[in-house]
Amino acid sequence: MVVDINGMLGLTADTMSQANMLYGENQSLLTEMGQRLIDNAQTPGNQTLMSYYPTITAQMITSSDEVARAVDRSRGAVSAASDSLAALKEYFVVLDTIDTTSGDIKPADMPRVRAALDKAENAWDGVEAMALQANDELYAAQSRWLSARITLLDLTSSQGRYDWFRKAMAYRFSGVTTPDYASAMRGGVAPGEISCAAWLSYETKQPVDQILAQEQATGDTCEDMALARGLLTESMEIAQGLMYQDYIDKPHKLK
Repeated sequence: MVVDINGMLGLTADTMSQANMLYGENQSLLTEMGQRLIDNAQTPGNQTLMSYYPTITAQMITSSDEVARAVDRSRGAVSAASDSLAALKEYFVVLDTIDTTSGDIKPADMPRVRAALDKAENAWDGVEAMALQANDELYAAQSRWLSARITLLDLTSSQGRYDWFRKAMAYRFSGVTTPDYASAMRGGVAPGEISCAAWLSYETKQPVDQILAQEQATGDTCEDMALARGLLTESMEIAQGLMYQDYIDKPHKLK
């Protein structure tokens, strides 16, 4: 129960502390995209990037919606925690009413103690589960933002740029095979989505081509799949963040 309580507090604090910042990041990214449209510079890179704009825009809308749900769910967890304190109090009341002078709980008293303990544990298990779901939604939202940022690096305007991107993914997700340039262009999948699919493949051992085929068949994204499968989305967000940061810092220096 202590683990549940501490877990709820940590997860809720993490979610609430990051929500406003992510809202701002989503808005800044959309503003940046809009400025590119206003500038209307007809370079090969911009033309390629603009083909991904509908996908990125949809992802940012979903991301902001997820942040809102995560905040609402975190507030719900706090409210549920308040209610769960009553169950915890009942457990301690039961303990106070039994005779423990012998140093142990008598067998005759154990059913009452066990019932009160189970009630309190179930209540706090539910609270932590709600807080964890909120936190998973937040990190999925953040991963969508990172996916968009990776796509906006202009990694498919030439085969050379995309080949370096594949090398970066091969380094980060050892043993995972990603689409070659021709396949990526033919499928029209955004680079950020390919990177996320590479992470999902690394975690689940499902080939990237199967993941991308499933996305096209269902309309789901990598983040949607991670949430549906109950995967730790913080791991996904970290992987996408490292991909993005490593690539912009030193794209040509792969260890």
